[in-house]
Amino acid sequence: MLVNEQHTIDLAKEGDHDAFARLMSTYQDRLFTSLANSIGCETEAEDVVQETFVNAYLKLSGFRGTSSFYTWIYRIARNVAATRQQRLKSTRSLDVALRTMGQEPVDCTPQAVNALENAEQANDLATALQRISDDYRTVLVLREIDGFDYATIASLLGIRVGTVRSRLHRARLELGRAWRQLKGNE
Repeated sequence: MLVNEQHTIDLAKEGDHDAFARLMSTYQDRLFTSLANSIGCETEAEDVVQETFVNAYLKLSGFRGTSSFYTWIYRIARNVAATRQQRLKSTRSLDVALRTMGQEPVDCTPQAVNALENAEQANDLATALQRISDDYRTVLVLREIDGFDYATIASLLGIRVGTVRSRLHRARLELGRAWRQLKGNE
């Protein structure tokens, strides 16, 4: 951890709102990108990032510095995303969503998330990525999109490096299978 970052964290722990804002600005884009790729919906990723920073602010005194700040906040984000996913499962119906939210739900299909604005190949890849299991997709996104090494991924997810390797291998196999099915080759 950088000395300057540790100083900023210490200030934030002491109640310096500007220091916490600096931490947010340092990590929010990186966290959003990772979550958007993992979750598959930019709108949901924005909500998760916002809720994550609220939780992080409330729990900041519990940050001991045994891991990097990003690792700590990423774990909070994964927990927030999992909790929100459980809550959202009960509102899958459009009618239920309309009654609950008072509006039509946001379209979170891979087509709506297309980061390259209607580039067909990127759209197909996003669709295939959403067809693989969450555990595999998360490891694949952290490695291939976010560029983390195996040890960092293991730390972020609280699993062993060997498990990261295994999940990454299986994720690539599942993604290949999903891609072939999408293209009608299987």
